[in-house]
Amino acid sequence: MSKTRIALLWGSLALVVLTTSLQLWSPMALTVSLSPWLSLLALMGLMTLVLARQSAPGGLHLPLLLWTGLAAGLGLRLLSYLLVMDVPDRLGLELYAGRVLLDGLNPFAFTANEVLGGGLRIGGATLEQARDLVAGSPTLSGWLLPFQSGAVRPETPLLALPFLATSQALTPETPVAWFAILFGVEATTLLMLLMLLRRVGRAPGWVLLFWINPLWVLFAFAQGSSFVLLAPVMVLLIWAAVSERSALVGLMLALSLAFNLWLGVLLGLLLRTAGRRPFAWRRAAYGLVGFLLMAAGLWALHRLFGAPLHWFGTHDQGVIRVSLLFSDGFGLSFGEGLSFGEGLGLGPLGAGLGQLLWVILGLGLGVLVALPPLPDQTQRAARALVLGFILLLTSGLTEPLALVALIPLLPLVPVPAAVLATGFGLIAAVVLALMAGLSRVLTGGAELSLWGQPLALLLTLVLGVMILIWLLTAAWASFRRNHALE
Repeated sequence: MSKTRIALLWGSLALVVLTTSLQLWSPMALTVSLSPWLSLLALMGLMTLVLARQSAPGGLHLPLLLWTGLAAGLGLRLLSYLLVMDVPDRLGLELYAGRVLLDGLNPFAFTANEVLGGGLRIGGATLEQARDLVAGSPTLSGWLLPFQSGAVRPETPLLALPFLATSQALTPETPVAWFAILFGVEATTLLMLLMLLRRVGRAPGWVLLFWINPLWVLFAFAQGSSFVLLAPVMVLLIWAAVSERSALVGLMLALSLAFNLWLGVLLGLLLRTAGRRPFAWRRAAYGLVGFLLMAAGLWALHRLFGAPLHWFGTHDQGVIRVSLLFSDGFGLSFGEGLSFGEGLGLGPLGAGLGQLLWVILGLGLGVLVALPPLPDQTQRAARALVLGFILLLTSGLTEPLALVALIPLLPLVPVPAAVLATGFGLIAAVVLALMAGLSRVLTGGAELSLWGQPLALLLTLVLGVMILIWLLTAAWASFRRNHALE
């Protein structure tokens, strides 16, 4: 292994760990203001690690790099836990939901304002019980105070509630047990990934793409996000698809919908069996039936509790918002009955048409990517990432956790374009913030535009298309060579 490659490997690992550590803890106010740029720098470091690690010959350095990375990932998680002085607002709301569930109450039934005494002075028996619980606990009151204005309800994924309730039973009114549960989930995911990498013939070193991933550490684990619980589900999905256990694929994919609805478009790809084995369609039918039954049951459970549905990891109070190629946008709300928002300049009809077109696009792409043969088992993960990125690009969302469901699959798709694709939400957010700052400096507050469109959105779209072309090129090269993406 050349000295340059060795320097790149260790330098990129150090860059990822250092920039992530600075965001988890630093007494410098300047570091806080530069946090988005540090996140982007950490993402670039991870991409450099992939470039340096590709096709690297074996030797002492690679095992040592793996063990160092595993220790660094453990240290980052310990650092993020020890330095949680103030519980993040969203985490506080989720912990409140778990505590309320312990008392047999539905945390989605009331807004934070209602529980804190806003609105009607006298409520129903269950509302008064929730008010008494919060009134007797300064900690619970503090968790709700940031959300007292507006009709804000807990946005916790429904399937995460039992884990949150368990954490509050073990360590009442603190996040200690919750972080322990999340770490246990991540450790399980790490072991599952190592086993899966061995199954598909990949080097175990690629597991670092999940374990030290700055997006995952900063925006998922450090924030105490419930979406961490989705990680082992995604790894198990790929394992079940590789093992042609279609019934398990259907059941687990339906469970994943409770965290991220868009994952439903992966059904055709994950049920796709390799080759022309006997009774392949029968096995796929078992998976389809299991998926439909489990999804219907979870849908009914969400309706019963009034729980929100999440789209690309967003927290939109049960509202799916998509905007085709950064248009004005439209929404599909499941919160209080079925209703469409405005969009596409055609009023309610345009919003409904736009939503229908987007769903057709997702389902059509899902079928399209499932049709070609799967020359390599990891092609399922590669095509899932391509499909997710295309849907994210057309939705126009820019939150860093948008493709969190696919981050655990990165060790199976170790190409720089895949790293950038899962971090596109962060990249877009940084670009939009940069262009907003330039607009204030250059035009005194007016938005920069080109051809009648905001320049920031056009630049984000161009970057997204470039990443998509890079990702598709890597996937096609893998398909033609009939082996794993490298």
